[in-house]
Formats: sequence, C-alpha cells, structure tokens
Amino acid sequence: VGSEMCIRDRVYERLLALEAHAQRRPAPTDSGAAEWASEGPPLQEELWQSLQVQRPADSAGHQAFVEMLLIPKGMKAFARSWPQLDPTRRLTVLTRLVVSIDSVKLQSKDFELFGQAVVQPVVHLVGEADFDTVLLMADLAQSKAAALAENKVGQLLLTAVVSRGEMLATSTGDEDLETQWSQAFAPIFDEIVPVLD
Repeated sequence: VGSEMCIRDRVYERLLALEAHAQRRPAPTDSGAAEWASEGPPLQEELWQSLQVQRPADSAGHQAFVEMLLIPKGMKAFARSWPQLDPTRRLTVLTRLVVSIDSVKLQSKDFELFGQAVVQPVVHLVGEADFDTVLLMADLAQSKAAALAENKVGQLLLTAVVSRGEMLATSTGDEDLETQWSQAFAPIFDEIVPVLD
C-alpha cells in the first residue's frame, strides 16, 4: 500500500500545480499569455509521468498505476487527472487497464466509486472512438478476451468496445466496414464463449 500512496501523493502534487496554473490564466491580450500557455504542457507531462501508466509490472504482476486505482483516493486522483490527458494518453490508459485486467480486483464497497471515477470516462472515450481506433481496441481486447469476460470491470470495457464497433459497422450500410468488424469480433467471440458457458 505504501508505494500506491507515494504515487497517489505525487499525482496530487502535480494536479495542484496544474490547477494553480489554471487559476493564474491571464487574459488573451495580456503580455504574459504566451508564457503562461507554454507552462501548461510541461506540467501535464509531469502529471502523466507521475501516474506511471507505462511502467512495467513487477515480477509479482503488480503494476503501479493499476495498484493506485484500487484504493479510493487513487480513484479520485485519476478522475481529476483524466481531463488533463490528451487522446493518445487516454488510449494508453485503456490499454493498461485491458492488459492488466487480471489485477483489477475490487472490494464490493469500492466498485461504485471505481465505476464513476475510472470506468465511466474510459467507456465514454470508447463511445467517441472512430472505426479504426475501435478496430485497434478490438484487437487489444481479443488478446485478453477471456480475462475481460471473467472480470466485472473487464465486462464493461469489452461491452463498450463491442457496442461501439457494432454501431459504427452497421450504421452506414458499408459492407466493407461490416466485414472488417465481423473479422475483428469473431476471435473475441471465440475466446469468450467458453467463459460464458
């Protein structure tokens, strides 16, 4: 727990710095506006690094970012961090959750908060993704389909990807899109059927 608290504390420090920076926002015509704007990206980079999303799991399978998400204050820190992440980093968060889904084990009392703070923004991201991005998500999901189907959070992520893919593939009447989606979904289906049975 100690390492998760250290990570969470560093995340909060970066968040406070970003929020203080936002409060100092000058008028667009102010002479310091350009300098103020240039300070934002480095602060966002520091926040991203503090989240440790891309840090590999240790030999026991523990990954720093995922471990932080399993404690309520870590969930809240993530919810405040999400608006500061660009689309690429948000996709990286989704990737980390899928890859590490076996480690996402929540106490029942924490599931509602996790759903609001973590799952909701990630599912919203999936719901706005274009078709090419959803195909990439489906390919990622296929690699962990059985584990996703066995995990309550994983089921929500998998459902979001499949629903978005189905909607995009069938809403335009484009047979090529439907074929691409069928080919992407078939291996996912093959993986989850034994789990659902």
